[in-house]
Amino acid sequence: MIKEKLGDMVTRLLEQTEAGKVDWEQTATKGRFQATLGDYALMICEQENADDPETIEYRITVYNGDGEDVECFSDEDLAAALEANAEKTYRQTMRKIFELARRKALGAEEAVDAILELLDEDEEEGKTDPE
Repeated sequence: MIKEKLGDMVTRLLEQTEAGKVDWEQTATKGRFQATLGDYALMICEQENADDPETIEYRITVYNGDGEDVECFSDEDLAAALEANAEKTYRQTMRKIFELARRKALGAEEAVDAILELLDEDEEEGKTDPE
């Protein structure tokens, strides 16, 4: 039952992250991102699969208000528990959450906007007045 709820949580988390409603932040550990939802915090990371070091898995950990780890699962955990063919789907979903969280936490959109603004300025300065 809990695995089904976790699968639903991952799906909803992606929807809310895509809608910009989840405020992901960088943690002290590189490659780990965290968001607070109510009294809970979610942390997402990517890591090598213990059984196959060439495979990356995505892991979400749920912490309570005291900072205790109350649930931890990977895309493979969900796939194994829910559907034999769901591994790819959960991996894709959790990878997308990870990438969106990373971009949000690191300010990727702001960086691109700033670069575009600088490029626009350079373009304006490079134009010559035909008169």
